[in-house]
Amino acid sequence: MIHPILPGATIGVLGGGQLGRMFAMAARRMGYRVHTLAPDDDTPTGQIQVAEMKKNDFLGEIAILCDVPRTATIKAREPLNTLKISKDTFYRMVGEFPTMAIEIMRELAHRVEDTNQKLREATANKAA
Repeated sequence: MIHPILPGATIGVLGGGQLGRMFAMAARRMGYRVHTLAPDDDTPTGQIQVAEMKKNDFLGEIAILCDVPRTATIKAREPLNTLKISKDTFYRMVGEFPTMAIEIMRELAHRVEDTNQKLREATANKAA
C-alpha cells in the first residue's frame, strides 16, 4: 500500500550537492521540513536562507504555538545576545502583557503576507 507523505512532514535528502539543494528548496516551498544527510555540514542544501533576523526579532513561535518541532534554525554571522524562554514563560508573558501578544500577531501576519507575495511571484513566473 502506498502512503503519501503530506506537507508538514519531515523528509530527508541524501547528499548536499546542487541537486539536493534544488530538491530541498522545492520541498520547503511545498511545506515540508527538510533534513540533509551529507558528510559535511556546510553543503549547498544546508545553506538556504529563509529570512534575515534583525534586532528584537523573534523565532521559535511556531513550535510554541503549534506544538511542533522548530521549522528553522538560526545561524549568527556575528556574536549576539539572545533570550530563550520556555513555553510556560511565553504564555505567562503573553497573558501579563497583551500588547506583546498583539505585536507577535502583527509580525506573524507580516510573515504570512510576505510568504503570500513570494508565492504570487513564484506562480506568476511559472505561468510566464
